[in-house]
Amino acid sequence: MKHLILTLFTTALYLSSFAQAGTYKTYEDYEAGKLKAYKTYATISNTMGDFKISFVNDQKRLVKINLKKEDYWGFQTNPERVFRINEDKEPCVILDKGEITLYGNYTAFTKKGKIFMEKNKYAAQVSKGLNAKMYKLKKENLALLLEGDAEALKKLEETGKSFKALAKFVMDYNDSQK
Repeated sequence: MKHLILTLFTTALYLSSFAQAGTYKTYEDYEAGKLKAYKTYATISNTMGDFKISFVNDQKRLVKINLKKEDYWGFQTNPERVFRINEDKEPCVILDKGEITLYGNYTAFTKKGKIFMEKNKYAAQVSKGLNAKMYKLKKENLALLLEGDAEALKKLEETGKSFKALAKFVMDYNDSQK
C-alpha cells in the first residue's frame, strides 16, 4: 500500500510539473523557468487589437489577462507552445528558436515540420535570438539580422518572398548553425 501511494504521489508530481500553462513577466523568468502557473490555458481573444489571454486557476475560476494593460514578456499554453508578446502587444507563438527566432501569429502551429498560419491575422515575425527586437518576416529584415554572414545573405537573395519560403530559410539557417 505504501508503494502504491508513493507511486501515485510521484506520478502526480511529475505530471503537474510538466502540464503547466501560465505567464512570464520577463525574459529572465522564461529562461529560469519561473512560470506564473495556472491549472490550464483557456483561450486567446482579440477585440479590435485588444488581446486577452485566459487561464483557469486551481479554484477553477477564469483569470483574464489584458495584454494591453499588463506588461508580460510572454506566456505558454503548454510547454510546447510558448508565446512572446511583441511591441504592439500581440501574442506571437515561437515556431523555431535559434540564431534567428521565427514567430507566427497566435493561430500558427507546426505539424510534421510544416508551418500553418491564418493569413488574415498579423504578420509572422523574426528576431536575433529570443529576446531581441522583433521585425516583420521580410527579406530586408532578415538581411539586417544576417549582417556579416555573406554566405547566408547570398542564400537569402535566392529565396522567394513568400511566408513559406522565408520561414523555410530561417529554419534551414538555424539548423545549419547547430
